[in-house]
Parts: sequence; C-alpha cells; structure tokens
Amino acid sequence: MIATGFIALAALFAAMYAIPALTPDMAGELHTPRATLQGAFALWGFAVAAVGPFAGVAVDRYGLRRVLMAGMTLAASSLFALAAIQASWQVYAVLILLSAPGHSLTYIGILTAAGSTTRKRRGRTLGISGAGIGVGLTVLLPFAVWSSTIIGWRGAFLSLGTVIGVAGAIVVLLTSGAGQRPVIAIAATEPVRLLSSAMFQLLFLGGIAVGVMDEALYQHLVPYLTSIGFETNFASLALSALSLGYVAGQGLGGLASDRWGRRLIGLAGAGSFALATTALDFGWGGWDGLLGATLVSGLGLGTSLAVRNAALADCFEGPSLGRVTGIYQWAYAIGGAAVGWGGALLAESFGGYTVVLTCAALASLVWAGSLHFSLKVLQAIRRTAPIH
Repeated sequence: MIATGFIALAALFAAMYAIPALTPDMAGELHTPRATLQGAFALWGFAVAAVGPFAGVAVDRYGLRRVLMAGMTLAASSLFALAAIQASWQVYAVLILLSAPGHSLTYIGILTAAGSTTRKRRGRTLGISGAGIGVGLTVLLPFAVWSSTIIGWRGAFLSLGTVIGVAGAIVVLLTSGAGQRPVIAIAATEPVRLLSSAMFQLLFLGGIAVGVMDEALYQHLVPYLTSIGFETNFASLALSALSLGYVAGQGLGGLASDRWGRRLIGLAGAGSFALATTALDFGWGGWDGLLGATLVSGLGLGTSLAVRNAALADCFEGPSLGRVTGIYQWAYAIGGAAVGWGGALLAESFGGYTVVLTCAALASLVWAGSLHFSLKVLQAIRRTAPIH
C-alpha cells in the first residue's frame, strides 16, 4: 500500500501543478489572458471537492483497484487532451470533466485505502504515501517545465501524460489485495449522523486551517520573497526547501504519530510551523535564515498533513470512511481558496505579505486546537462505546 500511494500521489500532484506552471506558454499561443486560464485552475479546485463525496462512495462500493484505474486513466487523458486544445474554453472543459474527477478518484482512493490499515501502521502508511506529493513536485514537475523549453508546452503535456499513464499501470498492478477494510471498526452509524457530529466538525475546521497553511506558502512564498528584494532563483530555491521539508514531515510525522500519538506529533508540527512562518515573516537571519525557516515550515506542514489524514481515519474508520474522506476534501478546498484569492487581495491592500503569513501562523494554532478537541471526543466515544 505504501508503494502504491507514493507512486500514485507523486504522479498525480505533478500533473496537477504542471497545468498552472505551463499556463504562461499556453496563454501566449492561444492569445488568451493568463488570468483566464488561471481561472480554470481555480474552478478545478472546487470541481475536485465537488467530486470528492462521489469518489468516496465509489471507493466504498467498487473497491480501490477499479477506482485507481479510472482515476489514473482520467488524469493521464486530461494531459493528452490539454496537448491538443485550440481555445481557452477547452481548458475549462478538460480540467472540469477529466482532470478533476481523475484527481479526486485517485486521491480519495489512496487516502481511504491507506487509512483503512491498522492503527499501528496507519500514520506510517499515510505519511510515506503523502511524501510522494513532495517528490512529484521536486522531480516530475521540474521535468515537465524543463521539457517545455525543448519540445513546447504541448510536448510537455504529452510527455507527462505518458509518465502518468505508466505510473497508473504500475499502481493498478500493485493494488491487488491492498486497502482492505479492518474487521474491527468504530463507524456503525449513518453518514449524515457522522458528518453532523462534533468530532467531524472539529476536524473539518482543522482541515480548513491546514488548507490555509499549505496554500499560503505554496502560492505566496515566491511573490513574498521577490517583493522583499530576493531574486527569483533564490525564491525557487526556497520553494525547493519547502518541498524538501514537506517530504520529510510527511514521512517522519506519520511514523512518529504511530509511536507517540497523533495529538503530540500534531501539536509539534503546528508549533514548528507557527514559529518558522513567523520567523519567515520577519526575515530573521538573512538569506540562510530564510531558507532554514522555509525548511522548518515545510517540515511542520508535512507533519500536520500526515497527522490530519491519520486522525480522520482514526475517527471514522469503517465502511463509511470513503465517503467521509470525500466530503472532508471540501475543508481543504475552502481554506486553500480563501488564502489563494484572499491572500493576493490582502497583499495588495496592505502592501506586503505580513498579513498572509500571520494568518497562516494563526491557522496552525486553529489546527492544533481542533485536533486536540476532536481526539478528546474520540476518546470519550471509545470509553462509552467500546469496539466489539
């Protein structure tokens, strides 16, 4: 399951972020404003969230292998289709009809299957699988951008689509017998009752906060550093440091949460993120200090995401996990959209990114609080209704 999740998420997120990375070249050839194409990517995020609940039901009903086969096929097909577009409206159609369902099916499938492993191995499985996201962003995404300088953006999409297709075939072969439901499960109630519970609502609030943490850095780190006088090359280096910390945080955070508990490691991840982001905001220590702060921010972010995924599976393990995981993706979509669009407006209004980074640091505290109290609710449930 670990190898399956790692490969699938590395390929999936490289494909996702290749689209905005190649947008400037696409806009030039299609004679379309860049903002028009970026709007398609913004709508794509909400389309992914909208498909999430249905993807979760599909995992529960049809099994992991079929869902991953459909998801990876759609993801690869979307890249091949993008290589052939001739108008901006076709970008919207491809992203909403092919890319969004493919991404949602694959991502929800991996999270549900990895979350269905035993509690002792759940954090490790989810964490190392999630580390594939960072590897995809540091290896496959630069490959796509580099190849576009040689064979053009259409060729880059074709090349990346081929890579995703091969990765999808490997993933499907590796899923035989993976992601089985645990025999012992907590969730014995209807989905509506689960989603109206205090435990889910607390985790949903934390999911919004994690979305703010993640997208605040990945969308605004480069413009923030260039706005305070650093070159684009340094900003790109800082982004690589962020991804490196993210990879380490996902893997180590998941492993550590299995050993020392979700609450302790989640609080450690949130605290390190808050401190490092604050240091990043104040620019302490010059360029080397900024790189260090970015690395630690990525470490805290990756740890928070690994613990978030494991905690959700702890709270809702059982036959409803797929659909709960699918609906839960709306939390990230809300937080990411808020800081993506709102962050740019705040930066323009206040003449800098201090407010954006402060919001990200405060969001980590909200995440820590929601995690703490949701796990307290889970403990109370286990005491009053022990697992049979």
